[in-house]
Amino acid sequence: MRAPTNIELICYAGVLFFVGTCLIGDYYPAAHPVLGPDGSVLHGVDGKVIFHRDMARYYRMMMPTYILFSCSAVPVIWLLVRFARFLYGRVRHHKTVA
Repeated sequence: MRAPTNIELICYAGVLFFVGTCLIGDYYPAAHPVLGPDGSVLHGVDGKVIFHRDMARYYRMMMPTYILFSCSAVPVIWLLVRFARFLYGRVRHHKTVA
């Protein structure tokens, strides 16, 4: 099996990133007041009502996006390692020739 070319790696990263951005939804949970054990609304030290957001549904919805963003980082890191090896080979070859 052959290694992918630089253009293929760039295309893979671009397509995965594009699909990941397309999967971002417009849902964001609303803030709800925190209720105490007796059912009353809790207030902070400054007297303001304490709010919270239930982020579980949001994170479940965003999970495919996070996975695709992570997968799009893999070809980019592969390209960076390939470029670093190329530069190291040039520097090493330059030292042995001179």
